[in-house]
Amino acid sequence: MKISINFKVVWDSLSEKSFPLEKDLTVKSCIHSGNAGDIIYSLPTAKELGASHYIINLTSDPAFGGLGGRAITFPMARALAPLLLSQPYIKRVTIVSSNLPLEFLDQPIEGVDFILDRFRLHDPGKHHLAICHALAFGVHLNLYEKWLHVKSTKSDQKYIVLSLTTRYRSLPKEYWSEVLSGLENVVAIGLPQEFDSLAGITADFVTCHDLLEMATLIQGSLLFIGNPGLPYAIAEGLKVPRVVEVFPEYQNAYPIGRSGYTAPPSTLEARNLIDRLIADSPEEVLKHQNSALCQKIAGLEEVVKQKELYVSTLEGELRERETQIGSLEARLRERELHLSTLEETIRSHEGKLRERETQIGSLEARLRERELHLSTLEETIRSHEGELRERETQIGSLEARLREREATLDHIYNSHGWKALLTYYRARDRVLPVETKRRKLMKKVFSILTKK
Repeated sequence: MKISINFKVVWDSLSEKSFPLEKDLTVKSCIHSGNAGDIIYSLPTAKELGASHYIINLTSDPAFGGLGGRAITFPMARALAPLLLSQPYIKRVTIVSSNLPLEFLDQPIEGVDFILDRFRLHDPGKHHLAICHALAFGVHLNLYEKWLHVKSTKSDQKYIVLSLTTRYRSLPKEYWSEVLSGLENVVAIGLPQEFDSLAGITADFVTCHDLLEMATLIQGSLLFIGNPGLPYAIAEGLKVPRVVEVFPEYQNAYPIGRSGYTAPPSTLEARNLIDRLIADSPEEVLKHQNSALCQKIAGLEEVVKQKELYVSTLEGELRERETQIGSLEARLRERELHLSTLEETIRSHEGKLRERETQIGSLEARLRERELHLSTLEETIRSHEGELRERETQIGSLEARLREREATLDHIYNSHGWKALLTYYRARDRVLPVETKRRKLMKKVFSILTKK
């Protein structure tokens, strides 16, 4: 079953007088929602599939892919259309808008024969982007041959095309400024906001009106230098001599063919490669090779001198280090002897400490016994204090009663009855009682009186 997606047609080459029309033309169609560079890499597959009607689906997905996402705007699609129509197998280009990616659509679209977005289902982070498109449809491609065509006239002007963007970079910022130093007729292409990536490089900055003009400029150059991006995709399709700075995390845009090279890590090797690629004749190549060899020999001799000077310096530093090491070894032996003495002292102190700990343990045991005895004594004292307070209360009561008795006896003693009693005793005994007898007698009298 076919389903229909509401595509809004934004532009169609059939409505433009600048492009030739073929009446009653029935062609196969393909649709793509990727970046402009992805569309360039899809052209070999579109050619093998026999798709002559190329539909560009305007889509924006900033979060896709991690490095700026994917997006194809109308100005970019419109700038791409002349380059697509310059290919002999492309008869019509249509720009539509749905803002929908189509790689996961598992049903056909009415009026569309091939959905090129499905290349994303074949791991485009690990395979070459042109190969991913071929895998999506099971076609075989010969990517060693030129698969992008533009009409260009040879110019007497010799120049190098340079395109460096902020994305997909792996070399230091100073790399290309050092490699390109002294080269003339370097033309930098790209968007104005990308020119900051060319800081320190002497070049003529050019902004092309469309991608056909960019492809024509690249086609007429001696050499293309750049990193993965739309200009490099065009250079790869044209198979011009090219040197590309490969991005290690996404190795999906690398040169295929004899005239393509990856940028070497050494700036000297990169400059020698560029000089060899822009040479006009075999004699100049040989001359350049001899010159490069002489430069390399001179460079190696200078390196040898620097190494010898460096080795001499290292030997002097080594002797100083050996002297320092001897001094440090002597100090180390002193420290080890001192450390041995300290360890012996520590062992002696540890023995004394263990003795002190034993004594402390014994004293703590005795202290616990004393505290237990003291607790018992405090409990006994508290018990005796209670008994003492009871005795003091009893003594106070007895003293009060004694004072009362004494007061009563004194009263009796001073009364007339006492005097009569004394007379009675004197009449019987004829002897006055001593003080002790007096007190006993008073008690007896008190007892008799209280009974009455």
